[in-house]
Parts: sequence; C-alpha cells; structure tokens
Amino acid sequence: AIDSGSSISADGKGYTFGLGPGAGLAGNSGGSYGGEGGKGYAASRAPTYGSAIAPQDLGSGGGKTGYSQTGGPGGGAIRLIVDGTLILNGKISANGNKGGNGAGGGSGGSIYVTTNTLTGSGSFTANGGEGGDYSGGIYGSGGGGGRITIYYQTSAFPVTNALAKGGIGLGGMESGKDGTVSFFDALN
Repeated sequence: AIDSGSSISADGKGYTFGLGPGAGLAGNSGGSYGGEGGKGYAASRAPTYGSAIAPQDLGSGGGKTGYSQTGGPGGGAIRLIVDGTLILNGKISANGNKGGNGAGGGSGGSIYVTTNTLTGSGSFTANGGEGGDYSGGIYGSGGGGGRITIYYQTSAFPVTNALAKGGIGLGGMESGKDGTVSFFDALN
C-alpha cells in the first residue's frame, strides 16, 4: 500500500540534458519519449521511442544550450510487479524536470505495473517538464509526456488519475505533446 502523502518517485532520474533517444534537438527544445517535446528553434521535434504496452525506457533530456543553460533531465523508469493488491492512495511518478534558464524541459519517463488488484484514489504521473524561463527573455519548450502501462485483473482505480501530459512551453514556445497511458485487463 502507498498511503496518502507517500510516494514512489523517479522524477528527473532519466537521461540528463541533451542525452537520450529523444533528446531535445536544439537548446530550447523539449525532450521526447511517449509524446514529442516542443521543437523550440529546431527544424523538427525529437522522435518518440519505446513501447506503449511494456514501457521500460528512461525519459530523454531537454535540449542543451551553448551558454550554460541546461535542459531538464527526463523522468526515470519504474517497474512494479505486485502479486496481490496494489493500494495506491499516494503518488507514483516519473516526471521530467523543468528546463534550466531558457532551456527545454525533459520528457516524462515510464511507469509499468503488473498487479492482481488495483485500488485507491492516488495518481500515476509521467509528465513532461515545462520549459525554462530566463530574465533575458529566453524561453524553453515543454518536454513530451512519458508512458504509463498498467496490467490488472481487477481494478477500482480511476483511470483519469493516470497522466502523461506534455510540459508547458513558456514565452510562446511550444508545449510538449501528451504521452501514452494504457490500462489492460489481464483477464481479457
């Protein structure tokens, strides 16, 4: 059981800025994973990657700029196999971090759960980090959302409490695209 106020977190534990299969392509681009990061000043968005039905990848870092501003790191990877009942009233998160001064946000990471019974009113999040802001008027794009997949046999968990949202781009920069969220009834 993960009680209210308790958490399992891999926030910002993925690839660091400028690294990963979906690393931001320019200094203020967001990292991609389940969803594309905002493209910022790059010609295109970084590619998505990994599996939507068995996600185990780390999130990618936001773009690295040439003048010490650093993109946010991506979210890490959480894999849980619970034989009995997973009671989630707290939080399980693998969010990307906000970009540094004017740089892109990191993408969300992965949450992959297999359990017999899932209950509770907590949350799963693998959201992209928002873009960074800088007093000199330099802004970053948001990171893409990560990937969440839950296999269960019985569930009373509200699926709306699982989010892999794209991070917000600041100063008119592009926001990241949402990632993937999948719930599978393992009996069917």
